[in-house]
Amino acid sequence: MSTLPTFHRRAATRHAVTLPCEGVRELGFQRISSDLVDLSRDGAFIATRMFGVEPGEEVWLSFQVPRDGDWMDARARVVRYGREISRGASVWGLGLRFIEIDRHDRARLSRALAAVPPPVPSRRQPVDYASFVLDIEAEAALTDDTAPLPSRASSAIT
Repeated sequence: MSTLPTFHRRAATRHAVTLPCEGVRELGFQRISSDLVDLSRDGAFIATRMFGVEPGEEVWLSFQVPRDGDWMDARARVVRYGREISRGASVWGLGLRFIEIDRHDRARLSRALAAVPPPVPSRRQPVDYASFVLDIEAEAALTDDTAPLPSRASSAIT
């Protein structure tokens, strides 16, 4: 019996941190956050209750590097507005993907994050059903390449 594979939406490991930051909308240069609660080499989650910041909008972010104390700047794109679980508490804010960050700063950030443990997952990983079906088809092809695969109609539960 095969187990259902899970998939990961992010290439970089996220780290639960609490860092000071200055998040500013590019549109109108309006301050939107002062708290960063989740960080990876590719993006961040900043706490905010400001509504009207839409996915796709660009923001400027200055934040302290973990275990370093120095500040770095990045330009980021909002990828989602929602709730994040940070240290057991529910936090509303913006998920950001870095679109412009100095390559030396990104390397320094990666080194600093290597010393920060990732958070314990707060929810199950989503199941990758497509990979599961492909695995079943591959197993069936290896065992008997003449047998037809079961149709969806015959395997439906009635």
